[in-house]
Amino acid sequence: MDKRQLIDLLRDHAPHEWAIVSFSFAGTALMAALVLEGVFDQTPCALCISQRFFMTLTAVVAFVAVLHRRHFARYAAAQVLMILLGLMLVARQLWIQYVPGAASTCGPGIDFLLYHEYPAVDVVRTLLKGSGACAEPSVIPILSGLAFLILALLAVMQWFVEIKQQRQSP
Repeated sequence: MDKRQLIDLLRDHAPHEWAIVSFSFAGTALMAALVLEGVFDQTPCALCISQRFFMTLTAVVAFVAVLHRRHFARYAAAQVLMILLGLMLVARQLWIQYVPGAASTCGPGIDFLLYHEYPAVDVVRTLLKGSGACAEPSVIPILSGLAFLILALLAVMQWFVEIKQQRQSP
């Protein structure tokens, strides 16, 4: 199979099929995160929780696209927005982990803020900026980033196939 045949094979799938694959992949990534937390005792840091939030939003948008069965390009654009926000959080976490002194810009953990009843603004700021726990070197943000990139590819395919079908219809 050459490159052209592979591209034609990918184009032959309907946009809702790409949305189903996106939803399934995002759900699988979220389940993997829960397994890491529950089975392997990997407590998520603030940025990990935020990445899960945007992964969940991506899955929800893909699910709504499957249910609605039209305007797939719009849903794909919404997915890409959620994915870009998730990738920004991945980049922030990698920066905190691998740049010396970067963790000093982080605040206390979410548990501390909630236990001491800090304002919701401080909790949200920590979810977006990170906490000291985010500085522990881990492969998890790399895997999260890879999952977001795969989801971006799936969303682009969903958009591409929708545009192709719109051009072919009279």
